[in-house]
Amino acid sequence: MAVVYPGAGRKVARTVGESTALDVAAAKVLAAAKAEAAKYSDTGAYIRGLEVERVKGPSRVTDRLIVATDPASKSIEFGHLTRKGGDGRTWVDGKYIMINAAAKAAG
Repeated sequence: MAVVYPGAGRKVARTVGESTALDVAAAKVLAAAKAEAAKYSDTGAYIRGLEVERVKGPSRVTDRLIVATDPASKSIEFGHLTRKGGDGRTWVDGKYIMINAAAKAAG
C-alpha cells in the first residue's frame, strides 16, 4: 500500500517547477505564439513583445507564463472598436493569437 505524506505534492511541484522540462514546454508555446502572430503582424512589434516569464506562485512553485507586452495586446487578442471617419464605429475581430497558440502547442 502506498503512503502519501502531507506536503509531498508541493515539494514535487517545486522540483518540477525548477526543471528544464517546463522551459522546453514554454518555448514550444512561445514559438507557436510567434508563428500565429506572424500571420497578422504588420510591424513586428507584437511578436517582439512576446516572451516567457518565470513566476513564483503562493506555494513557491515556479511556473512559466507566455506574455505579450505590446500595449495593444488585449485589443489584438480579443478585438476592439475603432473609429472609421465621422461617428461610425467598426468592430475589429480579435486574432486570438495566444489562445490558438496554446491549443496548437497542446495538441
